[in-house]
Amino acid sequence: MAFASSNSFLGVALESTRGTAAAGTYTYLPIQTPTLTPVRTFIKDDAFRGSPVETYDGVQGVWHTEIDAKGYVYGDTFPLMAISALGPDVVSGTYIHTMKLANNAATGSQPASLTMKYFDGANPWQVTGSQPADFEVTGGADKALEWSAKLMGYAWTTPSTPTASFSTIPLIPGWDVTSTINSASLSYIEDFTLKIGRKTAPIFTQGSASPQVIFTGPCDVTGTLTYVVNDTSDPFAVGGSAFALYRERIPFVIVATDPNTAATSVTFTMTTVQFQTVKRSTTKSYVESTVEFFAEANATDALTGYSPISIAVDNAVASYVAS
Repeated sequence: MAFASSNSFLGVALESTRGTAAAGTYTYLPIQTPTLTPVRTFIKDDAFRGSPVETYDGVQGVWHTEIDAKGYVYGDTFPLMAISALGPDVVSGTYIHTMKLANNAATGSQPASLTMKYFDGANPWQVTGSQPADFEVTGGADKALEWSAKLMGYAWTTPSTPTASFSTIPLIPGWDVTSTINSASLSYIEDFTLKIGRKTAPIFTQGSASPQVIFTGPCDVTGTLTYVVNDTSDPFAVGGSAFALYRERIPFVIVATDPNTAATSVTFTMTTVQFQTVKRSTTKSYVESTVEFFAEANATDALTGYSPISIAVDNAVASYVAS
């Protein structure tokens, strides 16, 4: 027989103690084509033994787990990924969740870790201490808003199969997105990519093949915009203050709104952005352009110190609690 991959599901929960399985309620994320990889290295014995042979043995080495997953952006579940990629959830009003970069020397400036419970349609797996290494959000006017991530965690364990339950909140479409650059809302953006890189990696020490910790590195934010050239005064490529040709360091805000759920939105704020490498294209029937950008560290987007980005989600969830 075979097992249906469409039966797979992923549940996540914030950990109170890094690497210890969360004991509270898990939130189940609708996901697409997840992949779970046990990165178990083997140490080859290639010492000479009088024969023209390269490998005589392989001894088990260190082991961590990598999860590749992607899903649509839903207003109620997306904050969990943002918290684990950036930093703590600060709640205001009813309810605005603002995630800014964790910056606390006493804790290694580490964001909260996740326990992940993944069922692949055949077997259940549990991975603790999980952190995003790469976290990307993409959106196009004719597509859904989507996130993708590579997460790293401790060596997997095999729990009993959990019972999944899912929210009924709809996904956010890419057409209901506004891009505001230097205080001007641009109506000709076709799609965008926004990548939050964290350089997350396992740290191994003596006494265990599993990592001592999955450690998240500094935050780097980059991305691209693809847009229709609908005016000869293209602000990215034309004129003495073209955003991609001169040192401009301007604010860039992306607001994605759920048109079907009241007061549900996701806002990405980068207060200081530099655009670069604008590419004009005539491969389609109309003139199109793609421009790259990187966000710069600034105090506005930070809890303390500096950060290149902050994420705010307005939804009906009161809080996201570690357990």
